[in-house]
Order: sequence, then C-alpha cells, then structure tokens
Amino acid sequence: MGSFHTDRRLRTSSQSLRTLHAEAHTRWTKQPDDLEQRLGALVRTTRRSKEATLVAAIAEYLDDLEDLAIAERRLADVRAGRSGTVSLAWTIECSDEAAKEMR
Repeated sequence: MGSFHTDRRLRTSSQSLRTLHAEAHTRWTKQPDDLEQRLGALVRTTRRSKEATLVAAIAEYLDDLEDLAIAERRLADVRAGRSGTVSLAWTIECSDEAAKEMR
C-alpha cells in the first residue's frame, strides 16, 4: 500500500470527522426556540425528562468531540511518520481469525 493512498484515505477520514463536528456544532447553535421545540417534541416522544435528554445529548456530543481529537492526533502522528496504518482487508482478516479462535 503506497503512502499516497494511505494519506488520501486519512485526509478523507479527517475531513469527514470535521464535517461531522461542524454539523453537530450547527445543530447546537440554531435558534433557541427551534432547539426548545425539538427538545419538547423529543421529550414527549421518548417520555424522558428534559434533564435526562439533555445529559444524554451532551454526553454523546462530548464523545464525538473526544473521538475527533483522538482521530486528529492519530492523523498528525501518521503524517509525521510517528505511526503507521494497516489496510481494512488486514483488519477484517485479523477480526475473522479472532472470531474463529473464540468459537
């Protein structure tokens, strides 16, 4: 696997994560009335309290931000030559082998 293909794939992943973060940020910065209406509808649908719904949403958002930070550090390590990558095919093969051993 050449470094060009590896770098392009990592760049695409990083861009996807940044897009995901931007979309999440946009969702959270919409007009407060819109958020309040959406929250109210979700609370009615799920029959959970506003507090529980907000805590779950914030926890998920923080998880996404933490994942983004890890991915960006990993990408920086790969680009700087401090770390390498493996192919998806290799990962699947190893996963299949591990599953067979567990049986």
